[in-house]
Formats: sequence, structure tokens, C-alpha cells
Amino acid sequence: IALSHGAPELVEAGAMVRELPLQCRRAFLLKKVYGMSQRDIAAYLGISESTVEKHVAKGLLRCWTYLQQYDAAPAPRRRFTGRDHG
Repeated sequence: IALSHGAPELVEAGAMVRELPLQCRRAFLLKKVYGMSQRDIAAYLGISESTVEKHVAKGLLRCWTYLQQYDAAPAPRRRFTGRDHG
């Protein structure tokens, strides 16, 4: 999953992933972070490839739902200091 948000949003997305059920979280992270194939994940976790697919889909749906809600929230306002930090 590609996240185009900043560090605070990434931390919150990480918290969202931690809320996934354990086996779902493992399958999701092995696929999306470590790039393992469904076949390898299934063998590693001792579950079927179909179950891996369902876990990954559930994780993606949760991430998508989270990002949709986050994007709908008003952005926090930054205070103008008059200095250029660039």
C-alpha cells in the first residue's frame, strides 16, 4: 500500500494495522511490507492461500477506509512564524 501522507498520518495508519486480528495483521504485513507471495505466506503461517487472500483484502479495506476518513477530516492549521524553513 502506498501512503502519500506525512509522518503523523503514517503513525496513525500503523496504529490501524496493529488493530487488525493477529493472523490478518501477519498476512497483511508479510504481503505488503515484505513482498512475500501468497503461496509463501500460506506455507509460513500454515493457512490456505485463500485465507491469505482474504486477510490481505481485509487489511487493504481497513487501510482504505481509514484513509477515506482521515482525508475527510479537516487538516490541522499550521502557525505562520514569518520564517522560511525551506
